[in-house]
Amino acid sequence: MRRAALTLALLAMTLPALAQISLPGGQKIPDIKLPSLGDLTKGEAPFVTNVNTIPFWGWEDFDKLQLKDFVELTNADRGEDNHYHLKPGRYQITLKTFCARGYTHGPTAGDGYIIGAWTGSKAQFLREIMRRYTAKGDSVDQKDVQLLVWAVMARVNPKDMKGGARKALLELMGDDGLKLMAQGALQHYADDAAKKIFAPADRAMRPFLEYENKMRGMFNDANRTYADFERVAMLEAPADYKTLIPNLRWNLHPKGYLVRFTSHGYSKSTMQIVIPNTPEVTRDEKSRVTRLVIGDYALNIGYDDSKPGIPYPDDKGLTAYAVNKIKIEVPEARGGVLEREVDGWIFKGKPTVRKKKDKALFLSVIFPEAASMLQFGGWRERYDQVQEVHDRIETYEEFYERTQRIERGERPDEDVFDSNHIQDLIDSLFGGTDDRLEQIGETHGRLAEWLAHATELIGGMGEDGVDPSDSPFAPGNPGGQTLLSSGIAY
Repeated sequence: MRRAALTLALLAMTLPALAQISLPGGQKIPDIKLPSLGDLTKGEAPFVTNVNTIPFWGWEDFDKLQLKDFVELTNADRGEDNHYHLKPGRYQITLKTFCARGYTHGPTAGDGYIIGAWTGSKAQFLREIMRRYTAKGDSVDQKDVQLLVWAVMARVNPKDMKGGARKALLELMGDDGLKLMAQGALQHYADDAAKKIFAPADRAMRPFLEYENKMRGMFNDANRTYADFERVAMLEAPADYKTLIPNLRWNLHPKGYLVRFTSHGYSKSTMQIVIPNTPEVTRDEKSRVTRLVIGDYALNIGYDDSKPGIPYPDDKGLTAYAVNKIKIEVPEARGGVLEREVDGWIFKGKPTVRKKKDKALFLSVIFPEAASMLQFGGWRERYDQVQEVHDRIETYEEFYERTQRIERGERPDEDVFDSNHIQDLIDSLFGGTDDRLEQIGETHGRLAEWLAHATELIGGMGEDGVDPSDSPFAPGNPGGQTLLSSGIAY
């Protein structure tokens, strides 16, 4: 009876929407004021990162990379700051991860992940939970932390929260966690009241509102098991599931390394990391790359200066130069030396304007190729590719400027853009080859390292090292589960 009275008292304090509430014994109290749907949905959601909120969808140029020989990391490799301080090389680590979106299906085979931002009213709270969980290691049960994450997402009031979620909150965040979590929390509404409140919601929104309300009620029941919560939070993937991001999509981390993420279920995921070697770049008097050395790999480019450079007609920022020789040097165990006379072209410079897709399509359909451009074939497609790279780099920078994770400094334009132009050249010359694939694959990997190293002026690892918990990872389907990562290895 005390519980019923308390519920009525709470309901009476909420904003208006009239309803009748049934009491034990069949009595009815008319005109109890319930919150409107607008009251419950106003303000920013606790955590809103998904593929549709992220402007930069990884770095698709690296999809062709077939890297191997990754060094397996363990918890013993963490420093005192709980970060992984790594030398140049390739690493992987299987981590304890968490579902940051309930009432949806779990990770699906073939789904790629991209780096997301910490956005939402409780985003920084969730970030701190991951950081403190990593610092405490296995002293806090992973399932209890997952319950806490689901509780934050459902806006559970901590005073109503029982069981493992409350235990994890106090162990990780202390009494301050109770206060922070209470901000913007909602109460649980019984079935009759919930039906009236959620009735105005559209079909797409109503199931999520009902799910969160149900979760709030479950967290108030100390007898609920983890399996109970999991059954409610996890749905089967639809038969027509599609992803916008292919599996194993590489991301350029703002700190200047490559990272990709694959999940084995929401609680266990593998992160692969490439810390780039420092490149040695030799340029000629026209600032064209003639030799690139990264570790024990070298790429040599020979130019045919009997052919003049050809400026691109509609973009003065780019000039095409003829290439007549490519030499790739790698140790014999990885394929040895590959040297070929070639007939190709490479762009030098960068686009001066962003690509207008509708205009580019119109031009490619209406206008024939200029005679001066026929000699290096496919010029319009090559230019479009260069423009797309330029757009992605600018989008990348804008994204991290907005999240205030960019350090000011002059961007190394030559390295950033030449890396992609040279990769485009290698693709055009060797894309269809059926031999010497190890050297070509090695070239793609080293060019990716070069580009990653060039971005260090944007962020720069410095002494920070790699912190797996510093970014959420969003799947390629907006209906999938965004994952939060700890820094704790399985």
